[in-house]
Amino acid sequence: MTSQPRPRARGGANPTASRARPGTGRASTRPMWLCALGATSQRGAATVELVGIIPLLVAVTLAMIGLIAVARDEVLAQGAAREGAREAALAAGDARAAAAVHAALPPGRVARVAVLPIGADRVRVSVSLKTRLLFGVPPVDVRAEAVALRESGPSPPAVGP
Repeated sequence: MTSQPRPRARGGANPTASRARPGTGRASTRPMWLCALGATSQRGAATVELVGIIPLLVAVTLAMIGLIAVARDEVLAQGAAREGAREAALAAGDARAAAAVHAALPPGRVARVAVLPIGADRVRVSVSLKTRLLFGVPPVDVRAEAVALRESGPSPPAVGP
């Protein structure tokens, strides 16, 4: 029977030997510095921390989704207002400007449109969208405006059926 030498740690200590907790006489597998500090058992600490952090991560994720929805609708409203201002600048009338705004939005989106003249040579188009958020949060009203200089000349023919 051959015996193999046991590995030794620095300083000649046996790393496989159990260490007694100071003052208790019980063996411990914790590092010596934890025993010296009088630290209690760490079993299950990671699970408790994970259970505590998961709701926070879910809340942050939902808040980010809400912010992305508001930003998306802000871009949609601004683009629709620009389209309406272009159409109104051609002296095509308020109804065609409102139709251009609705055409620039995705199907099914409801928008409030206001076409207001600013003096004799400019027109302002305001678009307001309601953004629905998650889990019963009240909707957010997203607004955008665009101003255009009125074009002189005949209005273009109507496009479409």
